[in-house]
Amino acid sequence: MTGTVKEQSISRTHPAWSPIHPPIAHVAVGAYTTATVCDILSVAGTGGDGTAHDLFRAGTFSLMIATGALFLAVIAGFYERSRMTAPGSAARAGSNIHAAIMSVLGAVAIVDIVIRRHAADDAVHTPTRNLILTLVLFVLLFVGGRLGGRLVYKLGVATAVATAPAPPAEESRLTPNP
Repeated sequence: MTGTVKEQSISRTHPAWSPIHPPIAHVAVGAYTTATVCDILSVAGTGGDGTAHDLFRAGTFSLMIATGALFLAVIAGFYERSRMTAPGSAARAGSNIHAAIMSVLGAVAIVDIVIRRHAADDAVHTPTRNLILTLVLFVLLFVGGRLGGRLVYKLGVATAVATAPAPPAEESRLTPNP
């Protein structure tokens, strides 16, 4: 790629180059967080008149949405991993660990959803086993998300700085030449 640093950064921010994994992953993070909050409030007995049961059901639907988004994020992440990390690099090793943690999270979520679907009609509030699964899931989400953030913010994966070739010395200024 040729051109000034400014031209390179403009081309690196083009939507066709931008990774799609992060925005999809944010949907999953938000929905898993919502499910966790709903389950905690359900067990705490917040409200009355069936509110605990409604929170349990809302948590179940949030888990379903989150797991669907996670599935899409995994597909995008594997594709982008091959494009944006070099084999044998620290970034590739980190993304492999991130993928493993998030895959375990997905498996825990599926087990949680299956158990919930069998308890949905009878549960007055979130059953203890589901609360435990949701809390385990949230810990995995925190650890995996922290590692994903580290890949971007510490190692520069999928950033213009990490992927742009170093400009020649005469083009390294931030302002373009007149």
